[in-house]
Amino acid sequence: MAESKDEPVVVLACKKNASSELYLRSLKSVGLSVTVTESLQAVEELVKTMSAQAMIHALEGFERDETTRFHHNLCRSSLGYSVQRFMIYRSNNMRAVAFSLDVGMQKALPKERASLSLGSVIQMSLQTIKQRNALQEQGLALATSGRFHLSPDEMKLVEKAYKSFPNDLMIRTAQARVYFLRGEYEQAVDLARRVLQSEPYAVRAMTIIGEVDAKMGQFDRAFQFIMKANEFAGGNPDRLSLLARLCIEQGRYPEAKKYLLEGLRLFPQMQILHTELQKVPLLGDEIGEVLELMNGQLSADAISQMAFNLVRPLVLMRKFNLVSEAINMALVKLTETKSKSQFLVKIADELRGMGAKNEAVAQLHRCLEIDPKNPTAGDLLLRMKTNFAV
Repeated sequence: MAESKDEPVVVLACKKNASSELYLRSLKSVGLSVTVTESLQAVEELVKTMSAQAMIHALEGFERDETTRFHHNLCRSSLGYSVQRFMIYRSNNMRAVAFSLDVGMQKALPKERASLSLGSVIQMSLQTIKQRNALQEQGLALATSGRFHLSPDEMKLVEKAYKSFPNDLMIRTAQARVYFLRGEYEQAVDLARRVLQSEPYAVRAMTIIGEVDAKMGQFDRAFQFIMKANEFAGGNPDRLSLLARLCIEQGRYPEAKKYLLEGLRLFPQMQILHTELQKVPLLGDEIGEVLELMNGQLSADAISQMAFNLVRPLVLMRKFNLVSEAINMALVKLTETKSKSQFLVKIADELRGMGAKNEAVAQLHRCLEIDPKNPTAGDLLLRMKTNFAV
């Protein structure tokens, strides 16, 4: 079939296997112009240069972490609002039975459309999108952005889109998020449950219900909802931090560490993960892994502060044998003299405040060995020795 300039352009990211030729044939059979790549790194450039309307990603053959990082970054890039993202995560005889618009929103096809071929589904979706007006497009952009927080102006925009298009499942889910952010929990849960009746894989709706349960102190039930959402569409850093926070509320620190470290390995710059990590007592090796991930991501001052924040929970718990191990590991990972000395001064001051003066003096001596002219360490050590004498 000859390609024309008017044909909608799609980028198909898939590995060469038994299904890939079928996907390509199905897409071309309905008049779509298709470019195929096996590299997720090449997708963004292809979408830009070809002005593609859709990106289709067949999961088979790709590593889950690679896929998660790719979709998270794409939906938050400048292309996130302009290209429709579809993810084939299950297929049978070239029949597309389920898709995802991005890593944060599973969207199973309605039963009456489950028998359509891949090409027909994409064609139908692109035709529907073309008919939407600007208001709905803006509402959809916010609904599929993968963000857990919206500004007041963005919430007003979602409300306008919801009033104009109350049956659009993604905009309904975004409106449920607006209700939640405003503290209107009953309306949020009611709307989220109605979304789930139509769309069993709507992970954002599941997440909203779980968040409401957490606000109400129903941590076990909240964890079940968030965990189910994470199984359907894992890797969202906001959701992983939420799972960790639920574990922290119940004192389940090993589980909390698992979710936070999983998120940090994928998204080392996400501040929300850094914040939650400060609440969890990490062992020396775990602190070393986090600081290793941060090298090159943060400034020297910021990484020094992070090292202190990671060791501080052990200090507050008075686990001084573990504190010593954690400090040693942090010093190995901190590469600059200034970072090491700043870190040791902060730790020494924290130990002093906890009444562990001998331990504090030991860390100040270490600081002066590394940075003999550090004025803060010298002054603090002098004050402490004076107090000891008195």
